[in-house]
Amino acid sequence: MKRTSASSLVITAIAVGLVSHMLLAYLDDRSATPVPVSAVTTMLLLAIAVILWRLGIGVKRLVAKEETTMDAIGAARVALFAKSCSLGGAGLTGYFGAQTMIGARNFSSPLYFEHTWIAGASVLACLALVIVAMIVESWCVIPPDDDDPSGGARSPSAA
Repeated sequence: MKRTSASSLVITAIAVGLVSHMLLAYLDDRSATPVPVSAVTTMLLLAIAVILWRLGIGVKRLVAKEETTMDAIGAARVALFAKSCSLGGAGLTGYFGAQTMIGARNFSSPLYFEHTWIAGASVLACLALVIVAMIVESWCVIPPDDDDPSGGARSPSAA
């Protein structure tokens, strides 16, 4: 599995942010109430980042051949979880960024005041999740096999 590039994360955040901004601006121009953003979302994103970090430490110990309860299948699952958190976190960063910008246009309104602060905090939580996911993903690199002189690329052998 290839590591997630920073450019693909930025492109994802921008694309989701632009589409979200257009849709949210359309709803706001039609005098619809804003799409609610709960403070629980921020806490949930931070909790996922902490869980991912803890799982990543187990993978790091496994790769370093230290004692851990993590096995190879678990490490593969953590790598996939880290990749999905980085891509999902980038998309949510764009979405909550659009929410923040829509709220900032109407910041004087009491309804949008709290909405803007919670959406801004969610943007920061999403950025934290993406950073943790990229770090954990870098820990999930499998070293080449010691017995394999070709550096990990195995050739098929006839039986």
